[in-house]
Amino acid sequence: MSEQDIQKLPRVWDLDDVCNRIAAGESLSEISLSYCKSKQALWYFLNKEEARRRRYLQALEARGIAHLEEIERIALEVENGDLDARSGAVAFQARAWVASRLNPQMLSERWKAELRVDNIQDRHLNALKEIAEIRKQRLGNPSEAVAVDDTHARG
Repeated sequence: MSEQDIQKLPRVWDLDDVCNRIAAGESLSEISLSYCKSKQALWYFLNKEEARRRRYLQALEARGIAHLEEIERIALEVENGDLDARSGAVAFQARAWVASRLNPQMLSERWKAELRVDNIQDRHLNALKEIAEIRKQRLGNPSEAVAVDDTHARG
């Protein structure tokens, strides 16, 4: 058997290799092709066991970081004049979109905005509860009521 024939034989999946390549930005199609297997077979391998699935998802999150690094490189190329601004903007938007989908908790602007809104709503609700409690205490002891007009003074 020749060296070329040996290279064409299907290889056994190496989880570390697969996850490192996913994190570096390679697609499942490219990785499965190098193992001489189908993309579906790789998908099945990665999702068959929960521990493997967690590693796969971690690799996808790391891939989001790799896209951020590419965005930085693109920005430098635009700044240096090696890439025109329009092409840089398209590449930036595409990679930012992909990065936000791969690692939404860290990289999605929408997620961060929703988090801030939830915190403001909680603060507002707590402030209203405190005001209601103070009013309830005041109404419970009428002698401490504050006269707004002469209504209480005449009575």
